[in-house]
Amino acid sequence: MLNWKIIYSILLLSIIFHGEIISQEIDLNKKISVIVKNQPLKNALNQISEKGGILFSYANQQVNDKQKVTIVARKQPIKSIFANLFNKLNIDYLIVEKQVILKQIILKDTVALDMDAEKFTISGYLRDDENNEVLIGATVVVDGKPLGTVTNAYGFYSLTLPTGNYSIKYSYIGYKSSLIRVNLNKNQRISKNLSLDETDLDMIVVTDRDNVDVLEINPLKELLISSAMIGKTLGLTGEPGVVKTLNSIPGISPYGDGSVLFYVRGGNKDQNLIIVDEAPIYNPSHMLGFFSSIAPDAINSIKVNKGNFPVQYGGRLSSFIDVRTKDGNMNKMSFYGSFSPFTASLTVEGPIIKEKSSYIATYRASTLNWLFNQQPGDLKMDFSDFHSKLNFKLNRKNRLFLSFYSGKDFIESFKTGYNTFAMSWRNNAGTIRWNHLFSDRFFSNHTLYSSKYDYFLYSSIENDDFWNSVIGNLSLKNDFTYYFNPKNTLRFGFELHSHFFNPGNQNEEHFEEIVSASSAFQAVLYIGDEVKFSDKFSLNYNVRALNWNNSGPATIYYFDDEYNVKDTANFSEGFFHSYYNVEPQVEMLYALNKSTSFKLSYSHHVQYLNLLSNSVSPFTTLDVWMPAGPNIKPQKSDQFVVGFHKKTSEFAITTEAFVKKMYNQIDYGNHASMFLNPLIEGELRFGTAHSYGVELFVEKKQGDLTGWFGYSYIRTFRNIKDLNNNESFAVAFDKPHYFTINLSYKLKERWFFTANWIYSSGLRFSSPTGFYYYQGYNVPYYSEKNNSKLPEYHRMDVSVNFRLNKNLNQKFSHNIILSLYNAYGRENPVSVNFNKIETEQGNYLVPSNYILERQVVPTAIHLFGIVPSLTYRFKFR
Repeated sequence: MLNWKIIYSILLLSIIFHGEIISQEIDLNKKISVIVKNQPLKNALNQISEKGGILFSYANQQVNDKQKVTIVARKQPIKSIFANLFNKLNIDYLIVEKQVILKQIILKDTVALDMDAEKFTISGYLRDDENNEVLIGATVVVDGKPLGTVTNAYGFYSLTLPTGNYSIKYSYIGYKSSLIRVNLNKNQRISKNLSLDETDLDMIVVTDRDNVDVLEINPLKELLISSAMIGKTLGLTGEPGVVKTLNSIPGISPYGDGSVLFYVRGGNKDQNLIIVDEAPIYNPSHMLGFFSSIAPDAINSIKVNKGNFPVQYGGRLSSFIDVRTKDGNMNKMSFYGSFSPFTASLTVEGPIIKEKSSYIATYRASTLNWLFNQQPGDLKMDFSDFHSKLNFKLNRKNRLFLSFYSGKDFIESFKTGYNTFAMSWRNNAGTIRWNHLFSDRFFSNHTLYSSKYDYFLYSSIENDDFWNSVIGNLSLKNDFTYYFNPKNTLRFGFELHSHFFNPGNQNEEHFEEIVSASSAFQAVLYIGDEVKFSDKFSLNYNVRALNWNNSGPATIYYFDDEYNVKDTANFSEGFFHSYYNVEPQVEMLYALNKSTSFKLSYSHHVQYLNLLSNSVSPFTTLDVWMPAGPNIKPQKSDQFVVGFHKKTSEFAITTEAFVKKMYNQIDYGNHASMFLNPLIEGELRFGTAHSYGVELFVEKKQGDLTGWFGYSYIRTFRNIKDLNNNESFAVAFDKPHYFTINLSYKLKERWFFTANWIYSSGLRFSSPTGFYYYQGYNVPYYSEKNNSKLPEYHRMDVSVNFRLNKNLNQKFSHNIILSLYNAYGRENPVSVNFNKIETEQGNYLVPSNYILERQVVPTAIHLFGIVPSLTYRFKFR
């Protein structure tokens, strides 16, 4: 290569004598395509040279052309390719006629950080450049050094460093990174807006040059689900589904067709805490589980924790799912939505005062009645939900958020005479949040929220006769975060909860209360510390102290060993029973290098809320929530997890293995009565459960073809006193093998294809081991619990998305989506009956006389064949 001093002299002479013709010899706006995957930089330069007619000159001492890079750039201007490639490699370039001279940028950052030197703090917010939405989980790192942080749930970051000069890099998935120079000699407030990378495929990834702190951004800690990932997982009707996306993650197992029920690492369906802007959602389903209750267009991000939870959250054993809705566009008004034969939605957002306050409102409703009107019978189904939020920047240190959510379902089943039978359920939640900055290192969030869930069974809509169960809460939470330095973050706070329960009664206007309603008060203190001892090792340890108090008025029945009532107590207002518990957690991460890390963790969780249901089916279940108390002890769990994570230029691989023991688990006696039963607690049986398993998740984010693959092997068993002869048995949702494949392919600029495939072992159920006749009836006999399995479940969903407008920069954009649910028409059974006979014609029917008729045979029910859908989506900005 040329000697650098000679090149520098030639450069100076060229600038002096040929200043007017510099850069005219090379057309930097020329568009070329360069594809180099995990190859030396020299190969990339050769492609650019060949396709752009450019000669490169550099000294090997200045530029290492053997370092590996990955470039996927299609028809991009040369200057754009230069900027993205050379900025990441800290390379500067100068143009002399048809020659591009490369040299290494000499950064003047502090070479070795003296943590004892005077320190200053950089803090601020990261937002979307177009709509001013905060970016949750975005990275802020010192370029070239393993020091950094991530933005919290409100887009805030704080980074404390010794005095010096730094290059600070801001980045977020799907957005263009931003690199700035900072002379850190005082505390500085720096907020950045990142612009969306519309092409997504033209991102350039430089192997081993991405200086994101592997201990800070790691799926072994928590999984961040973006709105783009949700959009690639379509539900029954072609609409993106929140819970359907969760079901594609290993360790999260769905019930099956027509349900959003899911089970995490062997835990029951009530052991998952789902919050929307801090408020819990007790039933995440619409229309008996066919749709998620959370509208996709309202969502900003979702975080998922299957093991250790963030210290500020608890109250469940198996998972924590944090759904954050959009804040609203502070810059300009926009609206967007969709129409399909099944649902319609509309979102409107915009500024109240530009760059100071905003609003957003999303409304979604079903459009299904046209389908039911074509069918015989009285069945009708309707659902709707409404999300809204107001967002105010009060000043530099204070922000205020007001959020509201309402979702409701109504299903008319049949009519008898003048009475219409129906069922309905409603979720309502409201949140007031105040963010306050005490200093650049001290962040606080104060939240007042309330949530209520009602479940109705109507025996007569005309007479307003119904059964109703209720759970709700009013809660206050104060959360504080102190950033000591990039290697030490302290979090602490307290919570106060007032809970109220009605396990199910007829409406009070016509009937007296039969099942005792109750309430409870809970206080929580918590503290946690995350420490990075080095670039390779971090420790996150925390503890929550819990105090639970049942309060009156309430009636409590006490039972003997045979589950007969032995005493009754009537309590007036005030506390009458208490529990005290602690929830410790510890998590250790070890980074072998920038691409490989390991995890070891332990967590202990306590749960005071219990969903009672003697059915795993969403179609026959009653939602009855009961608190822990004198008869129901709090559920508890201990979980150990080991994990491994590996990043390559194109793939990210995560695998985890776990063992979990659960205590005070609830099951039900034979023929348990859950409806209008004041002695409902006497129907419960208690014991332990244990689960174990391994999970594998492989994700590809770059290139034309993207997607992820998941596999889990999980076993779950219970041992319940006085059930199954006191022997251990597999739970109904014990489905050991679970595969998911999600693929997305972008063809040119306007076509987008997705395919999702699911395979799992079949659900377990209790099948009769014999039959006997009693007074003319064929009665099944059961000797073992969950002794049979349904056939294996598998299904493929495919979709084609076509963007109608050619120009991405147009204010109005729209696209159509054609989807097929269950594309190859698999008949997946959801239940098995043992009440039919087979006729000579091969039909199945319920016999009128079991004694005279032939042998009863099992029959299965499946819900869906192929379900097509056509969706139109639009956006005006």
